[in-house]
Parts: sequence; structure tokens; C-alpha cells
Amino acid sequence: LAPERFYSPKEAPKQQTTSMMQSSSATDTPLTPAMDIFSTGCVLLETFLNGERAMDLGDIIEYRKLKSSNTLQQKLSKIEYSALRAACRHMVHLDPKERLSASAYLERFKENHLVPESFELMSKLMEHITFCNPDHRMAVAASYYDRVIRECLG
Repeated sequence: LAPERFYSPKEAPKQQTTSMMQSSSATDTPLTPAMDIFSTGCVLLETFLNGERAMDLGDIIEYRKLKSSNTLQQKLSKIEYSALRAACRHMVHLDPKERLSASAYLERFKENHLVPESFELMSKLMEHITFCNPDHRMAVAASYYDRVIRECLG
């Protein structure tokens, strides 16, 4: 969960009614794409830390209150690729307004060669097979097979 989903009752958004303010849960906050970007940054961080969690609830609350997290900085420093480390740092920025859109991050990843060339083909394949029945899914996957092998293995 993004840190902006947590607040104390005195920090509650002004547009909320009294009944909503009684509960200070994260479910009262409208979801935004910036929250998804934060989560994506955490997933990338965990991936490059070989499954080690990026932050637990205590770390997120500390990050929100102190505007910094030693744990997060230590984990970010473990990522050896500087471009990826910078992207993850940017994606988990405390201020949601500072986070870019998913397409902007994808462009940055491409510019820094963090996305394999086969990504475009795999993305198109996933678009085609996501919402079709299993038989059609298999037929589409089979039609892409040669191209996937060629692009992934050379």
C-alpha cells in the first residue's frame, strides 16, 4: 500500500463526512495510478532483492511520518544497476505527484535498456490472449511461438 493511503484522524481529508472520519482506514482514500506506481516500485525492488520484502507496514508508516526510511535506502542501495535503482527510488517517492505514469517509466526503462527487446512482442501476445477462451489462447500462442523463440534466443 502506498504511504498516502495512511493517515491519522486529524489528517483526514477535509471532504470526508463525519462518519467517514471515524474510521481512519486506507479504504477511505480514493485509489490513484500513483499508488499503483508505488506498488510497482516495491515489486521491482523485491524482485531485484531476490524476494526480500521492500517494506513492511512499520517501514511504510515510518516513511510517511519521518519523510524518510533508512530501511528503504539500504534496500535500494543493494540494487547494482544504477538506472534501475534510480527508477525504483523514483517510483517509491513519498510524494505521489512526483511519480510518473506507467508509460513514462516504461519509456525510461527502454532508454536505459532495462526492458528486453522482446518486451513489445510479448506485450502484444499478452494483449491477444488475455481475454479469449482457452482454445483461442493456445492457437494465438502457437502462432507467436516462432517469433518469441527468435526474439528471446536470437
